[in-house]
Amino acid sequence: MPRDVFISHSAQDKKVAETICGALEQSGIQCWVAPRDVRPGRSFPGEITRAIQQTKVMLLIFSRHSNSSEQVLREVQLAVDCHVPIVRLRIEDIPLSDDLRYYLSTPHWLDALTHPLSKHIPPVAAAIRELLGPSSAENETAAAAPQPPSAEVVMKQRAASAGQRFPVKRGSVVIGTDAMRRDIESYNARWPSRRATIRGDVRLGEKAANHSYTASFEHDYYVENATRGEWINGAVAVDLQITIDGDSIPRIVSMKQKTLRKDKGTMQKR
Repeated sequence: MPRDVFISHSAQDKKVAETICGALEQSGIQCWVAPRDVRPGRSFPGEITRAIQQTKVMLLIFSRHSNSSEQVLREVQLAVDCHVPIVRLRIEDIPLSDDLRYYLSTPHWLDALTHPLSKHIPPVAAAIRELLGPSSAENETAAAAPQPPSAEVVMKQRAASAGQRFPVKRGSVVIGTDAMRRDIESYNARWPSRRATIRGDVRLGEKAANHSYTASFEHDYYVENATRGEWINGAVAVDLQITIDGDSIPRIVSMKQKTLRKDKGTMQKR
């Protein structure tokens, strides 16, 4: 049965993969992970190939073990050949091998370099949900398990790659509306199968007492799902709760998303 996510990992990182898989499935994201989902009597290579061909997203768990794994390299190569988007989670800070760099040359990574692992899973789930499309998180709140949206992925990646922190003026609005709009739209532009635009203004509020504030906006989107052969055109209203941590870096801690409009259709064969 096709799953939302194929988890690519080295066998030596099995416990990490199982922990992430369990958390994602608890949040409603279906995962395919070896050896659990290899059916009895079926060949391992054949099962891997079919799972990647049928999945919507690949999650790569990057470590020194997967960096030198021929099996992981073949899985990544197949995902690229099948135009499956890859979410990259780095659990060790080491340079990419030349072989993997050939397929993973873009700088966008998620990091889980510190303990506990559980605190790094919500951004992973958020990135996956972005690729699966708004229907995967429709009308869902993050009260039980906060699911940070794309803005957090963008802000953290920008800060890490530039070696900079976002300027924070205590007691005032932290990030300008124009900057947040650019971050979100820049992130959305990474995925050619999904086109999204913020409608109207980004509205920012503030709670100076605990250095948290809200950001609200409406989001038009268009996404194509080649696996299902369908397109979705819709709009959602998004409310983000943002907190300033001890290092004065904005962190999105929860999201509420409400569907305003959603139309579906069948993709034309090309």
